[in-house]
Amino acid sequence: MKTVNINYQYFLFYIKNLPKSEGLKVLDFGCGNGEIVELLRDNGINSYGVDIYFQGIPDSLKDNKLFKSGYIKAIYDKDALPFPEKYFDVIISNQVFEHVKDLDSLIESLDKILNDNGIMYHHFPIMEVWRENHTGIPFLHWFKSGSKFRYNYSLILRSFGMGFHKDQWNTKRGWVDHKLDYLDKLCFYRKHSRIKEICNGYNIVTNEIKYIKFRWGNKPLVKLILKLHVFHSLYIYLFRRLAFICLELKK
Repeated sequence: MKTVNINYQYFLFYIKNLPKSEGLKVLDFGCGNGEIVELLRDNGINSYGVDIYFQGIPDSLKDNKLFKSGYIKAIYDKDALPFPEKYFDVIISNQVFEHVKDLDSLIESLDKILNDNGIMYHHFPIMEVWRENHTGIPFLHWFKSGSKFRYNYSLILRSFGMGFHKDQWNTKRGWVDHKLDYLDKLCFYRKHSRIKEICNGYNIVTNEIKYIKFRWGNKPLVKLILKLHVFHSLYIYLFRRLAFICLELKK
């Protein structure tokens, strides 16, 4: 039996606990190969996906049944979202917003296809996160692009065995070159204060505690510490620096 990513499971849990979930129309923005869309549809949720493909449709998607049937749609860079206005009740994304260069424009575009009582819910790391999520190197996204210090810092930590996907490059310098190029071209971290500015037209709801309860709430120690409500702000602070922000936006 295929193991389902815990974040995908949480999106299903989140949507199923919304009022009248069986009648909701959901969009997964930045859906990749549609794993979340497939999970939602398999559980009776009317869901769709869309992603941006700068270099054409990948082979992994061409034979995808959801893509063939139109439940997953492809756009190219500046294309408009291929959905009518006020079409969706819920828009979600999983680890996508840190890859969006113009987040202001994207939020405006998503707002147009979200109905007047709609909700957006997004997981993504912010600038304050302590470990850069794509390289596995602590604080790497805090350093100036192109600096010798950043390069040497990356190389030293890689030499000590740190970093993700190390077996994909023959040399440590090759790994560093690739990862830093990826970070510079495809990652756009923002501070939490900037995120709030961009989303100031919405009611922003803190959702990290719900995620923590879902993922670790069956562990006795976690159950115990979560009962200490006075420390919830501290738990949220630590979660956002160790993982990501759980951004719920309500119109």
